[in-house]
Amino acid sequence: MNGTDSTGSLRNKLLQLIPSGVGVYDVTETAVRKEYLNDGYYQMIGARRDERGQFDGTNTVNAIHPDDVRGLLAEARASIRERRMFSYRFRVLAGGGDYMWVAIRANHITLDDKTERFYAAYYDIDELMRTQEQLRENELMFRSLLKYSENVHFTYYPQRGFYEVMVMPEKLKALPKRMEDFPESFIEYTAMNKTDAAEYRRMVGEIDAGAQEAECTVRIRYLGKYIWYHVRLMNFLDSDGRPLRAIGNAVDIDSFKEAEKAFREEKLRMKSLQGGILAASCFNVSSDLNIDLNNDANLSYQDPQCKGIYEEAAAIDPEIVRQNPATLKVLLAAAEQIPDSRHRREFLLTCSHAGMMRLYESGRKEVALEYRRWTGRGLIWVSTRMALLPDPENGELLAFYYTSDINDRIIYRRITGQILYRNYETVSYYDMNSGKLYVKAPHDRAGISFSPVSYEDAVEAAVQKYVAPQEADEVREKFSIASITAALEREQVYSIYYEGLERDETLPGRPCKRMKSDLFYLDEHRDVIVILQTNVTAIYERERENREKMAAALAAAESANRAKTEFISRISHDIRTPISIISSMTDFAFADLGDVEKLKNDLARIKSADTFLLSLINDVLDISKIDSGKIELEPEPYPYEEYTANLRNMLEPMCESKGLTCCVERRNKVGTIVADKIRLNQISLNLISNAVKFTPPGGSVTYSSISEELPDGRILFGFEIKDTGIGMSEKFQQSMFQPFTQEYDNPDRPRGITGTGLGLSIVKRMVDLMGGELVVKSELGRGTTMTCRIIFPNADKDPRWRGWSNASPRGGTAAGTLRGKVLLAEDNPINTEIAVRILEAFGLETDCAEDGAQAVEKFAAAPPGCYRAILMDIQMPVMNGYEATEKIRTLSRPDAKSVQIIAMTADAFADAAQRGREAGMDEYLVKPLDPVKIREVLSKSCGK
Repeated sequence: MNGTDSTGSLRNKLLQLIPSGVGVYDVTETAVRKEYLNDGYYQMIGARRDERGQFDGTNTVNAIHPDDVRGLLAEARASIRERRMFSYRFRVLAGGGDYMWVAIRANHITLDDKTERFYAAYYDIDELMRTQEQLRENELMFRSLLKYSENVHFTYYPQRGFYEVMVMPEKLKALPKRMEDFPESFIEYTAMNKTDAAEYRRMVGEIDAGAQEAECTVRIRYLGKYIWYHVRLMNFLDSDGRPLRAIGNAVDIDSFKEAEKAFREEKLRMKSLQGGILAASCFNVSSDLNIDLNNDANLSYQDPQCKGIYEEAAAIDPEIVRQNPATLKVLLAAAEQIPDSRHRREFLLTCSHAGMMRLYESGRKEVALEYRRWTGRGLIWVSTRMALLPDPENGELLAFYYTSDINDRIIYRRITGQILYRNYETVSYYDMNSGKLYVKAPHDRAGISFSPVSYEDAVEAAVQKYVAPQEADEVREKFSIASITAALEREQVYSIYYEGLERDETLPGRPCKRMKSDLFYLDEHRDVIVILQTNVTAIYERERENREKMAAALAAAESANRAKTEFISRISHDIRTPISIISSMTDFAFADLGDVEKLKNDLARIKSADTFLLSLINDVLDISKIDSGKIELEPEPYPYEEYTANLRNMLEPMCESKGLTCCVERRNKVGTIVADKIRLNQISLNLISNAVKFTPPGGSVTYSSISEELPDGRILFGFEIKDTGIGMSEKFQQSMFQPFTQEYDNPDRPRGITGTGLGLSIVKRMVDLMGGELVVKSELGRGTTMTCRIIFPNADKDPRWRGWSNASPRGGTAAGTLRGKVLLAEDNPINTEIAVRILEAFGLETDCAEDGAQAVEKFAAAPPGCYRAILMDIQMPVMNGYEATEKIRTLSRPDAKSVQIIAMTADAFADAAQRGREAGMDEYLVKPLDPVKIREVLSKSCGK
């Protein structure tokens, strides 16, 4: 470590002597780390080392311009991949806070499999890069000026009869740059009309004759469009006065021609005014004179009524006071009719003489204003459009004004903006200035025409025609203007609901329509109230249905809560009972240490209670795994002879110990089913146990096979278990498959019989999981018959299981003494003691570790082959069993991947076993430990 530090220090001292900028960097897949930068680098960028601490370590890339980071990193990785020198130009944050251009060149070496070290040299190229950038910009600007100008520059050679373009604007780039037989070829190509063609020939003829200059104005056709150009030629003559060449330029005057056309059209428009125009005016802006005023009866320009308007206008724009009194009178009269101060200010600034001059000088030749103005029909929205055009005859600037009534259009536009995301059937508005209700015209498809009606009459007619009688008076009151304005003082939207007379034919049951009216102010002026009418019947009906569903869901939740409470009560009782037995009998066992027979009886009762408690837990886990979908079936070939042997081993001892007659019948011989052996045995065992448990001594239990082979190559596996026991009532049979359900009130139920009440629930769920059916026939005092049918694949006929009979058996149980040493990882001392006693009884030597980390250390320190197996608890401090297994499997020793690792845990769920397999575990034992199962598993590694 010291050697590395001294080497780095010496390197840094040597780099410090270099006058230019140098640095050392370590590059990984995910980061760039600065190791060292010399003073030459900081001098180059004009910064001090102590001011750049925020760019140390992996933050060094933060000093690079964000646009350059990706390219620099890509070049660095490319140089590593291609084993070449690294070279790049980029911008770095300099001491003054600006970015400067630098160049970097670097060699690199590999430090380890993840890191590459770069030794870099820096060069200041800021001035070079900025000079190059300026040159590029200047060149681009020059080319753009020529390319995107509106002019064509060309040369005409009279003696040779052709022309050649020197600079072609972008808009004419498709025009031929050279053309022979000029000017005829050009006239034909541009499709000039006869008049323009004659003018063009005249101009060229004058040049051919030796004129110093010639010009014409023509219209050419280019890409299907006609454009006006003014063409001018200037002659260069030889010593004899003959033309050598003529320099020509063609200027686009299309805009001028369009202006002439617009002026003519504007004058024509003034002469042909039609409906909708409140006023049309024309002013000579250059001379500040009124030319023409054409108003209808709703709009007038009387003398201003208030002196304040003059003072206000002068304050807004002092230039207004110098305006011609005649035009000023018209301006102030119009402004005085505009109540909104913001609109009035905009009107004065735009329409004053100074305002019109400013607009024209800024290039704006047309302006449109929308504002509210008092007219003969009240305060309405109007639009004033102004067009500024020069008179082509004398060049004086004229202003054409048109003021139009746009009230309906603006109102509807604003209403549309307010109701864009609202659902409605009809729309109308109430104007508080006129006291009228404006109803949308029924035949107006454009939606911008409203008809005025009396508000009170309209409300009364609507109430009588549409509102249910029992709500009529209330609706009248709610729709009064006083109620509406009072409500809109409190809230933005005032909503009125009522039941209609009509029925909604589109909904089930044809309910009476439920209507909703939303009322709100149109804008900040608060003098227009918008009224939207909406049919909310469907929403009302859905809410009613939802309320009913919520009530049903509440009832279901209460029922589920009762079931949960009952479940907790039952499980609490069933768990406490064996725990109480174990606790009490343990105390008795200590008291009976001197009496061997009593002690044996105590221990037998403890063992019985322990077995019951474990059975209860296993049953609850099975129910939970099935309901959560975490249980997985593991099908395999299951010969009937093997199944029958297991069945007899379960049924005959139970019947014999209770004094029952046992009978096993096989009606048909079938092939080999493919099923989960453990789960199928569990179904049979639970049903047999119930039959034996609830059949009094002297009775009988009969198992009958009703299996048969199906035509499609499958097997209908079926059986009946019939007993002569106490039977079940019809009422109990309706809930017999519910968890923890038992028929305690059966008069023939023997006293002292215990059980979890989960057996039949598990059987039913397991049969359903396998796609089968379970049929129950029972009667109180007359026994029970349980019939089960499940369809399974036939292993003898299904190609997926071909050759199954030749497969070797899956392991076996070693009957002899086991040999060797095992490593036990367990943090609980009592569990450690239990496991050690079991293992020593097998003849095994045991080493113990208190946590996963200690288990890894002991295995790593032991000679290869020392441990035949490792028993690994899952939940341990420091390092759990999964992590310890993964560590052991990655150790560099010959037995790390082959040693048998067996999980020990109380977690019986399949996902825990799957995680163990993924970590590298070979087997999975569930606590409490079963010595028989432990011997069977350890025999694979310790049996020899």
